[in-house]
Amino acid sequence: TNHARSSRDLSIDVSVEAFDPHLGTKSQAERGREGEADAVVLAMARCFLDIDVGCPEEHERSRKGYELAVEYLEKKGHVLGIAPGTKPDVLDGEMRDLVRESFGCDPSWSGRASVPPLLFDEPGSLRVGRLVIELFDSRVPKTCENFRCLATGERGLGKASRKPLHYKGAPFHRYVRGKLIQGGDVVKRDGSGGDSIYGGRFNDEKPGLKLKHGGRGTVAMANSGKNSNTSQFYVTLAENLRGLDGKHVVFGRVEEGSMGVLDALERKVAEEGHGGDGGEDPGVPVTIADCGVLAE
Repeated sequence: TNHARSSRDLSIDVSVEAFDPHLGTKSQAERGREGEADAVVLAMARCFLDIDVGCPEEHERSRKGYELAVEYLEKKGHVLGIAPGTKPDVLDGEMRDLVRESFGCDPSWSGRASVPPLLFDEPGSLRVGRLVIELFDSRVPKTCENFRCLATGERGLGKASRKPLHYKGAPFHRYVRGKLIQGGDVVKRDGSGGDSIYGGRFNDEKPGLKLKHGGRGTVAMANSGKNSNTSQFYVTLAENLRGLDGKHVVFGRVEEGSMGVLDALERKVAEEGHGGDGGEDPGVPVTIADCGVLAE
């Protein structure tokens, strides 16, 4: 059966004692993925997670408000002396006020059902980018197969949860500043649930417990204790989180070419959310907008 747990129950010790900031920083090439020093790890399958930061509903409202402003200028701009093809973004404050006033006085526009507020600045994309994750199939095949199937959604509904076994739409619900970001709750989507392709919890794979948290971008299973893996996972943001070694199954890493996306994700959460201040909620929605497996 599926187990409920809060994100606070997950035994990821990211206390100061577990994180040694005095070890210094190294480039990815310099550290050579220290976690692989004990054994050669062959990264086989490559999964992708397309990450959005921001509220999808608010973004959609903003998009509609901007499109309405564009449409209004196309149809009525000439009446206000605005040149054809002028975008709302280039209007100064005085002209924007004039457009708002004209719009509000025209019931054929402002009287429409569910009219969004006019927006003059085009909203930016929520998309931060694509995280590509290399899976250590040869060392932890069971864990990797679970992650791969959750990325594709090919297994349908969970036997225990009756929820889609699919990361698409699932949030990153937990952010520990400078240390890790955690997500993958496909059941309750708040960090208190999880499921797997094996029907709830599945056991730790010992080779994965031996792999080290030796570099930024390490991907490992979140858990609530021994042999309690489901769908939740985390990506490390620190160069060294060795306090987690042996407690969580390491099963992959962020590909070198998409480390910039991880940087951008962390930066955007810090800017638009509270950056982990006063809690572990990111303070802004962080969503797996799409996911899957990359062809070899």
